Amino acid sequence: MIEQAKWHVFYCASRAEKKAAALLEKAGYATFLPLNKTLRQWSDRKKWVEVPLFPGYIFVRCAHTQISVVSSVPGMVGPLRLAGKYGSLSEQEVENIKQIILSGNPLETESLNLVPGDPVLIDYGPLQGIKGTVVNLAGKQFLYVQIETLNQFIKIKIAAGALKKT
Repeated sequence: MIEQAKWHVFYCASRAEKKAAALLEKAGYATFLPLNKTLRQWSDRKKWVEVPLFPGYIFVRCAHTQISVVSSVPGMVGPLRLAGKYGSLSEQEVENIKQIILSGNPLETESLNLVPGDPVLIDYGPLQGIKGTVVNLAGKQFLYVQIETLNQFIKIKIAAGALKKT
């Protein structure tokens, strides 16, 4: 029986995500490194740069038996483990992240252990169909789309009228 490849979650060395992804792709692996454009300021200039949406993480589609080979690529630290099992993302979670990035909304990630609020579904717009949890911060509505494997949240500012309680 041939083992099905999954999107496994790997830790990367600090600021080595792009280089590790390039090396893995050159070796024939499918990688997913979500990038976010952000304005960085230096003493003499400002510049828009693409930084990983989840710093220190890279997603690699590989079989369970290939995890040790992927971990040995320069820049890789090792696989994420949760409760003794390798962390992985479903195809739907990967597609949701891609859809969020393509929406063009300003993004931030936070590693928070939030108490879940009302579950919602985005009812219309470019993010239609994505489920998340609503949290009020500073009087503004934000939608947190939880990527459960990473215990990370993507914070998107979205109008409350676009949401539907599920």
